[in-house]
Amino acid sequence: MSPIIIIILVALAVVFLLLMILFIQRQRDSLFMAQHRHMVSGTVVDVKIVRTGNNVSDRVQFSYTVDGKEYTHVCYCRPDKYHRDQTVQIIYHPNKPKLASPEGLFRVMPKSDVRLMAFFLVLMYVFAVCLALSNVYDSWGRAFDRFEFPMILLFNWFSYWTEYRIVRKGKSSTGTIVYSERDHKTVRVIAEFDVNGVTYDTRMMNMPAKRCKREYNQGGQIGVLYREQNPVESVIEDDTLKERALRIFAIISSIVLPIVWIVLLFID
Repeated sequence: MSPIIIIILVALAVVFLLLMILFIQRQRDSLFMAQHRHMVSGTVVDVKIVRTGNNVSDRVQFSYTVDGKEYTHVCYCRPDKYHRDQTVQIIYHPNKPKLASPEGLFRVMPKSDVRLMAFFLVLMYVFAVCLALSNVYDSWGRAFDRFEFPMILLFNWFSYWTEYRIVRKGKSSTGTIVYSERDHKTVRVIAEFDVNGVTYDTRMMNMPAKRCKREYNQGGQIGVLYREQNPVESVIEDDTLKERALRIFAIISSIVLPIVWIVLLFID
């Protein structure tokens, strides 16, 4: 293996390690902020609507002062949650005042997210190593060509599992519709609900208008589903199209990919 490839792999390992350290530190910081809850009043200085595909969100800029120094914080949230010149309570880290969040959006990063990130980074690095070796050794190249199919299949089922644990295994509750928008193509709905005294927003539901017979009126009650371990992962009870689509895709790929894999093995 050439020295250049070795240097690249070592540099990549260092980058992934630093990313993991930063992720762990952010989780610790959020836990510290939740335990000590240093608060200060802040002001909404700017609100801009951001549309990406079918999704709509607000880009909100807050201004707050800690120890006589003014700071700004930018976050994205559901539309109409905050308004310009509104006063909000800001949670901040006393040793890192730039690390802050509006009280209504502050969440402690779950340890499961840290473990998931660690798994993802390790998987990405293994993939990078295999790719590098496949370009150097022919035997590794042939093995890597066959290895990509189970990797794709694993990714498809993992994508379905993340949705399955909300829609199929999630707890049910009743929420209030806080955002509703309908055009000729799409119906967009967000609801908020309470778990143990904390208010959460569901994911924005994007449903084709022609398939949506129900009316979603702001302020109305509606069922929601959420992960008990992390209520941030939540959906409106009607938001099940993604789960069904991912399930069908995972099943089809479980049939097609092994067949293609076997055919390529015989061709080789």
